Amino acid sequence: AFSLKLVVSPNGATNMMNPVKVSRAGPNGWIMEVPCPSLIIDISTRILKAKNNEAGLIKVTAVLFTQGINEQQTVANAMGDSVLQDIINREQFTRLEKYFEAYRDWHQAHFASSGGLSSPSSTSSSSSPSSSGGRHTTKNVNTEMIVLGKALSAIGTSVEKKRVFRIKKDVVILPLVADFCRKIHAGRCTSCKSAKDRTSMSVTWEQARLLLEHHGLPQNALETAVQAMRSAGVCRS
Repeated sequence: AFSLKLVVSPNGATNMMNPVKVSRAGPNGWIMEVPCPSLIIDISTRILKAKNNEAGLIKVTAVLFTQGINEQQTVANAMGDSVLQDIINREQFTRLEKYFEAYRDWHQAHFASSGGLSSPSSTSSSSSPSSSGGRHTTKNVNTEMIVLGKALSAIGTSVEKKRVFRIKKDVVILPLVADFCRKIHAGRCTSCKSAKDRTSMSVTWEQARLLLEHHGLPQNALETAVQAMRSAGVCRS
């Protein structure tokens, strides 16, 4: 078990740059204390108390998908030693699938209990607004869940296809998982062993895809944008 606990930042109400503290507390398993501004603490406390969560713990469902990229993966593929990677991805897909079932059931029940109408903030920004003042209807939420279900199925297909057809490096699983997690508002990080070259290649690729999907970047400019970020960098000056 793994949970988050939001605590007041020790260096001021607005300072987010504080290290997290991880501890283990009995039946609650691992607890990560995340320093936050006082305003966020006040809001989260009210929400958690309304849900009868007096402990203030936010349960986290953690999943890990892995895909080797460099020459070590090439050697592993040549030696037929990538079974562990396949096992991990299959296990993690099962966890993600179970989480999505709970996510879908909660959203559908929430909209049903609110009379089939709720504010845009209660669901994904990718939902289509209804004609009721920019709000979302149960029909729109059900449509969104179908779209998310298809995105999840694509991840499962990628995991199974790699196992069955012994695809050497099926890197498509990385953007599939990244896009799905973003759509369900999940926290996520991407990293290689050293968190440098391969990580930056993945991040710049994702940033360019976001520009394409959400900010009007033309399709024929996608590769140019990727190369620009990789050559000139996106670091703060």
